[in-house]
Amino acid sequence: MGDQVREMVTMAEQRGVDRDRLRQVQEREEAEYRSRTPRSAELHARARRAMPLGVASSFQSYDPYPLFMTDARGSRIWDVDGNEYIDFDMAFGVLAAGHSHPLLAEALQRRVANGTCYTFPVEDGILVAEELQRRFGADLVRFSNSGTEATMDAIRVARGFTGREKILKFEGGYHGHHDDVLISIQPPRESMGRPEAPDSVPATAGMPASRLAETVVAPFNEPEILEGILEDHRGEIAAIIIEPVQFNIGVVPPKPGFLERVRELATAHGAVLIFDEVKTGVVLAYGGATEYFNVQPDIACLAKSIGGGVPIGAFVGRAEVMNVIERVPELEAPGVGVEHSTIPGGATRVAHLGTFNGNPLS
Repeated sequence: MGDQVREMVTMAEQRGVDRDRLRQVQEREEAEYRSRTPRSAELHARARRAMPLGVASSFQSYDPYPLFMTDARGSRIWDVDGNEYIDFDMAFGVLAAGHSHPLLAEALQRRVANGTCYTFPVEDGILVAEELQRRFGADLVRFSNSGTEATMDAIRVARGFTGREKILKFEGGYHGHHDDVLISIQPPRESMGRPEAPDSVPATAGMPASRLAETVVAPFNEPEILEGILEDHRGEIAAIIIEPVQFNIGVVPPKPGFLERVRELATAHGAVLIFDEVKTGVVLAYGGATEYFNVQPDIACLAKSIGGGVPIGAFVGRAEVMNVIERVPELEAPGVGVEHSTIPGGATRVAHLGTFNGNPLS
């Protein structure tokens, strides 16, 4: 609360708004917040002794302390102090059916009684894969456990398919917290570089410079600039990854014809086009942005709402691209083995792994 409000105060002052009045409002609202949420304050103080910032994800941290929740039904959610709220966030779009939908709760209870993780295939996985095929016009489906995993795996598949290393993302696009894409999300203006050649700006410390060099950045909704950047990196780009609608910096829709042009340029440059539909999938339309804009990517990444509140991710795509996923002998149990081979076209086999991938609970 504090940092965000201070930023708003600074912006308001620049626009001629009464700064003292804003500070009074801030102090009044913070005092009210503290008076209504003493149990959350107590739990946060305890949590800080066990976790950095006192939370499990940095997104959950804000001033003076976050609310700790205990129950939710439909559009309502309750904190540990008994305060009731209307939930306009719905876990960043995860809960399209609302909190604790009776059908989902019943299905989860049945599954828990039969076991939650087998590390073997289950029939439910086929049913979900077939539904995603229908909705997104995809040939093949693979499951992961989050949107971050889905985009990470899709990029690996694209690199394996093309034999290239660099990827291209757009300024403002958020594709998860792995090093390939945690770049130029909300970069400081002084670090952005020129509009026609944006710099790759890390969103966090701890990212190797080699990753920044492999991620090319382009401005969103600027097809002419995109064309020039792709020309500058001709033959180098394995994948173009894009949020069809940028939902992580507000709601920034594509200009008419932009996604169609991105599709054309990806094809012309031999790059795999990846739609990050983690937020748009099955929300923007029955078949996500792919259906809504009638533009077919090579791979679409899904998560959030397809699980109804249970952790899940998936990436779906063209058979030619997805079939680079094979068994990898170097990662097999001793004695299992599989002959070494390469995929037609020169791309080597790609590993896609995960203990919880396709688990029966999800």
